[in-house]
Amino acid sequence: MKQNLILACMALLMASCSMKTYYQVVDVKSTNLQKESNNYVYNDGVCKIVYNFWSNGGNAGFTIENLSEEVLYVDLSNTFYIENGKAYDYYLARSYSMGKSKHDTKGTSVSAAAFGIWNVWPLKGLDGAISAQSSSSVSFGSSSNLAFAEKPIVAIPPYSLKSFSEYKIMSDVIQDCSINMLVKKNQPEGMTLTESESPVNFSNYITYRKGESGAAKEVIHNFYIGGFTNYLSSDIIKIKKYGCKKTVMKKSNDKYSPDCFYVKYDRTHPGNYSADAIGASKSSSNDMYYTVKKQK
Repeated sequence: MKQNLILACMALLMASCSMKTYYQVVDVKSTNLQKESNNYVYNDGVCKIVYNFWSNGGNAGFTIENLSEEVLYVDLSNTFYIENGKAYDYYLARSYSMGKSKHDTKGTSVSAAAFGIWNVWPLKGLDGAISAQSSSSVSFGSSSNLAFAEKPIVAIPPYSLKSFSEYKIMSDVIQDCSINMLVKKNQPEGMTLTESESPVNFSNYITYRKGESGAAKEVIHNFYIGGFTNYLSSDIIKIKKYGCKKTVMKKSNDKYSPDCFYVKYDRTHPGNYSADAIGASKSSSNDMYYTVKKQK
């Protein structure tokens, strides 16, 4: 019995180690922006807004470059991410705390840490900073805390840029009854979508002004999912050499493009949903699935 249990555990471990992974590469189209080197770009001579969606789930954010000789002010309290008609704030009025402490005792080392109050710290019971511990009775040290809050207005100096990132475009793959999710080697499968067929239509509504007394200007950039392709990871993930004096091997994705993003999954992902889900689109914080054509 014990031997059978050990063999079962070993088999499960080997299966998990050899489990194939897949990538769904998703194309993004815009209805009112043009591309420059595959980046969607807005340029009015005062500022340049550039999009690079490439990330797991899609980075819906943007980079703003100030092209003027005055400070550019981005009003995050009037800047929104809009997904399928629902608006989300870029300004969330969050506060952060950075704490550090330094204690030195004979035979110990100094340690310090800084982290935001919204982060989940991996060591439970810590509500401040980390300090060295010792049983010695002789010690000395100091501690300090710095708190700061998000700003509703973000200033960008002349001829410089800042990036804004808050939301993912998708949390799960798009599924279609005619497209195989668990594709074979060198046999990718995918489809193109029109704006009306897209399961996700999203926009960025951005408000900014040039200089302290400048008039506020609002721009809105509209996007939709223009198609997707499912790949076996070994078909597109390559190991390449980098560096001169010291060679470093790093993984890279051959399908990288700033007008696309990807969703990584494996064979444990459910390949279908119940019949009442076919033909529907759903999005929530805990569950997201997309089916874009009704089952025949």
